[in-house]
Amino acid sequence: MKHSIALGLVCALFASPARAGDVILPFTPGVCASVFTAENDIIASNMFVGFVRCVDLCKSIAKDCVKFTKDAYSCQTGLVSDSLDYSKKECANISDGPTRKTCELAAKTNSDVARGNLKSDLEEALGFCDSWRTECLGFCAN
Repeated sequence: MKHSIALGLVCALFASPARAGDVILPFTPGVCASVFTAENDIIASNMFVGFVRCVDLCKSIAKDCVKFTKDAYSCQTGLVSDSLDYSKKECANISDGPTRKTCELAAKTNSDVARGNLKSDLEEALGFCDSWRTECLGFCAN
């Protein structure tokens, strides 16, 4: 299941207009590519039928699919880490100790959920790249 929307909602919750105790994140997940960008933008796996270098093309494109997916994951993971750091620093503005701790715990929980969703999304997207490669190579054999 694609969790990028969930990550966006988590960030949107924190990015609402400032009130005492609210966290303001300077970036949205859109600053990075989605781990599904390669999957959503890749050409059909049967595009190279009849090409002399069909196998080479399939392998190269599948390799790039994996690279683009991992690059997006790395960026999104960095964004989650940065957002947790920003959130904790903003929670420090809360003078009431228990309220500050609640703010920090909420930030950590949201970060953990976002990381878990991203990991799941990465596995799904890499699975797609592998399936695309297999399908593409299958079309080359015909």
